[in-house]
Amino acid sequence: MFDKNEKYAYVMAYEKETMTYEIFESANPDATPSLVHQASAMPTVSREKIVIGINTDGSSEWTITKQIPKNPFIVKDECLPDNTPKTHVTKISNGQATYYDINGNLLHTEIVSVPSFKTFIDKIKQDGDNPVIDPNRPNKSGDITIEPVNQKTSSYTKIITESDNARDMIGYKVQSIVDNSTGKVYSNTISDIQGMVIFKVTNKYDNNLVFPMPVFSQTESLSKDSQGEYYITKTTESTENIQITNNLD
Repeated sequence: MFDKNEKYAYVMAYEKETMTYEIFESANPDATPSLVHQASAMPTVSREKIVIGINTDGSSEWTITKQIPKNPFIVKDECLPDNTPKTHVTKISNGQATYYDINGNLLHTEIVSVPSFKTFIDKIKQDGDNPVIDPNRPNKSGDITIEPVNQKTSSYTKIITESDNARDMIGYKVQSIVDNSTGKVYSNTISDIQGMVIFKVTNKYDNNLVFPMPVFSQTESLSKDSQGEYYITKTTESTENIQITNNLD
């Protein structure tokens, strides 16, 4: 799909390693996490090479190839062998994802939603390889609408939507730490009405890269299970070998 990068207006290629695990949080020192939470406490690690070819109209084609993690987590306990077919390569084009195993055999296809890169391409045309995305503009994502409270580098927003899907989040506060000169988002934090942080993501950037893509991200999400016990799902993502091909010049 990407034999000739010049067929696309813009191509992004990078490798991403992801680790996810759970941390059990309980006010009761005698509480014991369920078997599900005990299993989720063991880290899962994956690595992918992602190549995105973007057209001038904002449409895109993706190739996602699984790789061997640089920092794998090895489970010492013996597990039953899993011989089910595994996806090795995913290709996305024209709103359809096609999945292949390591031998190139077709596993299945499905319809997927792919975001438009039209605004991004317009920004590239305007700003070059260092597109500045205005972090202070009102933003709508799904059923949650946020609006800026101030225009400072530390940008506070509040959720104002009253739709059924977002009504439970009325009064929650979103705090973002943003570099307004580059549009780099260094952190996003969501707190509930009581001020408890229920979601937080922090990003780190390589200042030697002109493209504002985080090279490291850490996400923490607080949840409560059916027994009323809290647990934190923590995910770290490391991105490297970022390669950009700009054919808009």
